[in-house]
Amino acid sequence: MNILSHSFFKNFMLIVSCLACCLSLSSPLLANASEVSISSEASYDLTKGGTQDFIISNKNGELLYVTITELPNQTRISNGTYKATITKSGYWSAGFNVTISNNCITSVGNKFITVFSGTVLSNNLNLESAKQASLYMSYRNNLIVYSTGVRAKISGTSLNVSEI
Repeated sequence: MNILSHSFFKNFMLIVSCLACCLSLSSPLLANASEVSISSEASYDLTKGGTQDFIISNKNGELLYVTITELPNQTRISNGTYKATITKSGYWSAGFNVTISNNCITSVGNKFITVFSGTVLSNNLNLESAKQASLYMSYRNNLIVYSTGVRAKISGTSLNVSEI
C-alpha cells in the first residue's frame, strides 16, 4: 500500500469510527428511524471499471474495507485482471488478482496476506469454478486461531467480493 492510499485509508477509517461512535451515542434519538444496513458483499461494477471502494460487514457485524482495482492494459472493461482486497482494520489485509474473460473467471494469482498482529498459519488460493475463486487463510493472534479469507464471485456484470 503506497503512502497516499495508506493515509487515505487511515483517515477514512477514523471518519467511519467517529461516525459509528456518534451513531451509538445518539441511538435514543434514532429509535424511530429505519435501520441502516451494510452489505456483507462488495459488488464491483465491471462496466464502470477503475478502482471502487466499499465498506462491508462480516458475520460478526465487524466492518471490513474492500478495494477492487482494475489493473492496467485491459482490452475491454469487463475482460481483464482485477485486484480484490479486503482489510479488517487492525487485524489483517488479504486479496488476490482475478482474471476475467467472457464473463468467467479464467485465472487467479498474486495472492497477498498481511497479518498486523499474529502469524499466518496457512493459506490456499483456489479457482473453484468459472464464477468463483477463494483465498482461504488461518492465522494465530495470541493463542487464538482464526480461519477466514476472501471470496470473489461473478454475478451478471458485477465482481462480488466478500469475507469467507
